Amino acid sequence: ISYNKPKICPTTLWNPNATIFADNTMIGIQPVNIFVDAIDGVYVSSPSLNLVRVWSTGSMIPTRNLSGNLNDARGIFVIVNGDMYASNGILGDVYHWRVNAANSVLIMNTVWTCFSLFIDINNTLYCSVESQHLVLDFSLNITSNAPTIAAGNGSNGSTSNMLNKPQGIFVDIDFSLYVADCNNDRVQKFNFGELNGTTVFGNGTFGANTVSCPSGIVIDADGNLFIVDKNNHRIVRSGPTGFQCIVGCTGSNGPGLNQLSFPVTMAFDSVGNILVADTNNDRILTFILDLSYCDTPTTGVMQTTTEFLGEEFSTIQSRSSIVTSLISSTSTIITMIQTTAAPTPPVTITIPANNSAMATTAIPPNNSTTYTTPTPPNNSTTSTTTTPPYNSTMATTAIPPNNSTTPSTTIPPN
Repeated sequence: ISYNKPKICPTTLWNPNATIFADNTMIGIQPVNIFVDAIDGVYVSSPSLNLVRVWSTGSMIPTRNLSGNLNDARGIFVIVNGDMYASNGILGDVYHWRVNAANSVLIMNTVWTCFSLFIDINNTLYCSVESQHLVLDFSLNITSNAPTIAAGNGSNGSTSNMLNKPQGIFVDIDFSLYVADCNNDRVQKFNFGELNGTTVFGNGTFGANTVSCPSGIVIDADGNLFIVDKNNHRIVRSGPTGFQCIVGCTGSNGPGLNQLSFPVTMAFDSVGNILVADTNNDRILTFILDLSYCDTPTTGVMQTTTEFLGEEFSTIQSRSSIVTSLISSTSTIITMIQTTAAPTPPVTITIPANNSAMATTAIPPNNSTTYTTPTPPNNSTTSTTTTPPYNSTMATTAIPPNNSTTPSTTIPPN
């Protein structure tokens, strides 16, 4: 896998006082998405600058800017070979940059903004469409394929088959899809091939509303959920030992190094440090892993998996069923463009707007509430990691709307 899933003991904590990885002089205002690859390269989408900043492994300053066709840059994902995928928040386009390439290729146009992107180990691209209450997917392995609905039905709601403003997404190696269902204050899990989700955290779990607009989700090697609790300005962990606030646990938002202000996404580096897009503070923060609270041996070894379509997954069927819909006057067209060696015509499908009826065929395969506070054991040892600080100047502005729809343009593949 191209991202980090560190194996961390259940009682491990993080230094509550962060260091500033990047401030608004580097990333502009309101950074949204952050991605850290397996060798600790850092990628940050900056909507205000219409680009993605890239830091090479160990670098303290950006080493690359990817800016072509990225008006209002949003979702980003980097695969094992270093290729990057990023979404344009204005046009609803998703572009592909080959490693070290200066120019991008249009892969998909949904008309709507892909808030987050994720690519699973079967080379399937997922896009959370906040404005349409959907998660879409399509295979990068199949030419002339059309997108399918992975979660949601196009209308906002709180039942098991509905979403309300989904934001962050994560797909585990068993192809389970996790969705940060923001306006429902919950995290939903959709098992492979199912459209009815299960609430694994938040509203409806044990009768407790424990998060307010979850916007990002990451899972470690042991299956613990790390959730960006945006409106509560913190990051929480849920696992076998219960629910626990990890960082930003002051109870209020602010510019302090122990505070967050409407954070949106997070990512682990290879040793388990947490990097956070602290959106309304216009900065990226690093919270250092503190092993002194760990009562069992802990390693920074991440879970690894073969890149794509290894023998283990040769019998897995890709999500290939086409979504069919009842055409109405308010329908919207999604155009899919699959890059191949020879030009391939775009494939279009129709997905209804919120007030349209929808019929689907063979939609594709795709906890606790007790609060715990770890107490350091007497024989604990401390392991520290140093991250260079930055001086930061912060400003707070409102996040701009991202539901603009403009005509899409078909660009032929290379």
